[in-house]
Amino acid sequence: MPRTNESKQKILATAQRVFARKGFESATVDEIAEEAGVAKGTVYYSFTSKSELYAGVIADGVAWLKAETAKHADADGPFLERTTQIVRTLTDLFLDHTQFVAVFFGEAPHGLGPADRRRIEEERRGLLEFYRALIAEGIALGHLRPVDPGLAASGLLALLYALCREHGNADRASAKRDILAFVQTLLSRGIIVSGGASHEA
Repeated sequence: MPRTNESKQKILATAQRVFARKGFESATVDEIAEEAGVAKGTVYYSFTSKSELYAGVIADGVAWLKAETAKHADADGPFLERTTQIVRTLTDLFLDHTQFVAVFFGEAPHGLGPADRRRIEEERRGLLEFYRALIAEGIALGHLRPVDPGLAASGLLALLYALCREHGNADRASAKRDILAFVQTLLSRGIIVSGGASHEA
C-alpha cells in the first residue's frame, strides 16, 4: 500500500505540472505517465480517466491548502497574528506552487466527465467555505468588520492569486515582502483615509 500511495502522489504531482503547462485538452495520459516515470497502466490503476485525474489534482491540492492553513487557524495566540500567518502561508504556497494555483483557479475545461466536473465544483466551494468560516469567526469575535464573509473569502483568495501570478517572477523575497505588506494593509487598515484630502476638482 505505501508504494501504491507513493506512485499515486507522484502521478498527481506530475499531472499538476503537465495540466498547468499544456492545459487539460492538450495533455495526455501517456505524457503524464512518461514524465512521472511510471507505466500508463499504473496511472489507470489509480484513475479511470484523464478527467478523473484532473479532478484528483484539484481535490489533492484543496486538502493540502486546508491542512496548511489549519495549522495556523487552530493555533493559540492573538487573532491578528494567526491571520497574518495564514496570509503569509498562502502567499508562500501560491508563489511556490504556481502549477496547482493555475489549475485550481482556471476555468473547468471542456471534456471533463459530469461527475468529475461536479467534484471540482464541490472542492472549490469547500475551500471557499473553509475560509468563509474562518472570516465569519473573526467577525463574530469582533476582530473583523461585519462584511460578507463569503465575498471576503473569495476576494482574498482571488487577490492573492492575482498578485502572486503577476509578481511571482520577480525576486521572490521582495515579491513576498511587497505582497504581504499590501494585503496586510488592506486587511488591517484599508486604503481609504477617512477625511483625507481630496484631489478631485
